Amino acid sequence: MKIFRFLIGVLLWSGFPGGLYAQSTPTDAQEVDEAAILASIETFFDGMRMSDSSMIRPLLTEGAQLFGVGSDRDGVVAARWSEFGGFLAAVGTPKQDVWNEQVGNVVIHTEGALATAWMDFVFYRGGELSHCGVNVIHFVRESEGWRMFSLGDTRKTDCADMAMKYPLQPETHIHR
Repeated sequence: MKIFRFLIGVLLWSGFPGGLYAQSTPTDAQEVDEAAILASIETFFDGMRMSDSSMIRPLLTEGAQLFGVGSDRDGVVAARWSEFGGFLAAVGTPKQDVWNEQVGNVVIHTEGALATAWMDFVFYRGGELSHCGVNVIHFVRESEGWRMFSLGDTRKTDCADMAMKYPLQPETHIHR
């Protein structure tokens, strides 16, 4: 009985019960980081929808990259990298067909000054379903806050199920 009491005492003294929960409870700092990252994602897609590249540019690090993962005409899967300059020029060009990307199922991981946001998306062009897939955005925390240094996506056109989950909205809406 003395050994049992001793073991219980050691476990309680070591913080054992609290340690069970400490690993899974987000800290206030993590919640603040996630909120800032979500705000950045929302601003990015608002800028795209509003054809306003000046909303997007401050969210990016210098030299930020875009990449897409997909198959070419021969079925060979590859990652295609590009600079954000062409994308920003396309976003900033006035257009009749609004680019509206709806995102959901956002999962954010942070470790120090590095963060990754993984999310489903459905892209609507001019109110019509264009394609869907997954976005992954990498962030670095700089003195200005969390900024994107790469954004990648997959693309597919069989999107009926995802379009039901993330329907066209008149504004950027992060479906949680």
